[in-house]
Amino acid sequence: MENESFQSNSKIKEIHFNLIDDLIVEHIGNDRHADSFTEWKNAFRCKIADTAVHRQCSVLDNFNYLKKRGLLDVGRYKKLRELLCKNKDALSAIDLASKKIVDILESEGMERSLLDDRPMTAAKIRIEVEHGDIEVVKNLVFILQDILIESNKIFKSLSPTETGLKILSGKETDENYSDFTQTIDKAIEALGNLLLKYGEKNQSEKYSKSILRAFYHLLSSMEKGFGAKEFDIDWDNYIVFTVKFASTKEKAINENRENFKKEVKGYFDTIFENMNRCKGEEGHRINIYLIA
Repeated sequence: MENESFQSNSKIKEIHFNLIDDLIVEHIGNDRHADSFTEWKNAFRCKIADTAVHRQCSVLDNFNYLKKRGLLDVGRYKKLRELLCKNKDALSAIDLASKKIVDILESEGMERSLLDDRPMTAAKIRIEVEHGDIEVVKNLVFILQDILIESNKIFKSLSPTETGLKILSGKETDENYSDFTQTIDKAIEALGNLLLKYGEKNQSEKYSKSILRAFYHLLSSMEKGFGAKEFDIDWDNYIVFTVKFASTKEKAINENRENFKKEVKGYFDTIFENMNRCKGEEGHRINIYLIA
């Protein structure tokens, strides 16, 4: 009942329709030669539907198709964010509209959890690795990145971290989460092959599991201790670990910057300690910086 009230609220509907018009006219456009239009069509083809009809139709028709499939509605912009991830101005427009909707929900005593797409703020950590094999570190990052991507596909908006920890400790059966178990097994195998450079197969598998456990404990710690909602990890001549929070958490994060950095450093220290043990000598050491 509250959900219907939320979506039929005239102020919220006005914000929604103004946002849709703004995105289509100002941020995507209908000029088929413009970069914004090409990016939109490519994203739609890859993530939603790859048919001649969808390639040739208008952007408005694409939006109507998203609505028909339940992927777009008043206050529900998660899929739009994915499709417009390269268009920073469009993302800012979605952020602004989402914030206005949240303000109305709060002023009228409705639950902000009705939104599947609350405004997010991100904290980026730069992790510099010293005295280590950079190619190995880079490949480690890509393996962890893959497991985050696959986890998101399987669990959608739910968190996979506690399930991941249960699987790694043998407390969860394959029958319940067969797809996720396969994803973790593939990551263990990939890490094992990476660490074979340093040790024997049994040894590398053992340390692979320890590395994944440390990574999932890090994600769990971020969720429980800081209210994290999403994660990303990438390589840019150093490790970039990004943690996203509801925007309401921004003040708390800023007030606890040192604890936040300390927590992240502790788990990455554990990851690299396991790599060093597999190597049988001192090696990787890290420096950590909060860059955003």
